[in-house]
Amino acid sequence: MALEPLVLMETSPGRFSLLLRDLDAWERVFEAANHTGNGYSWEAIALHLIESTMSEIGDKIVLDSESDMFCANSSDRGALEALGAILAEAARSSKRLSKLIASVPPTLWID
Repeated sequence: MALEPLVLMETSPGRFSLLLRDLDAWERVFEAANHTGNGYSWEAIALHLIESTMSEIGDKIVLDSESDMFCANSSDRGALEALGAILAEAARSSKRLSKLIASVPPTLWID
């Protein structure tokens, strides 16, 4: 499963983190939608995906982003892979990312 540009790593035995650090590559897409494109912006997208289409993994993932990094943690590697696959697909397509950004309810944006 291709997760590029995200990285999935085992941070301790049985604990995994899904990370996206180089956020500048998508700055224009987020700015066009009046968002900063920081880690919290990606977290809003992830939260929306979990709430709207991936509720079965919602209680398995903890979102823990910073302004300069998107981060999701879990002991369930498969849950992170599922979320990562969708985020990676969006990251590789400005059109797909724009659609995802537009679908996020205003209440989820904290950027």
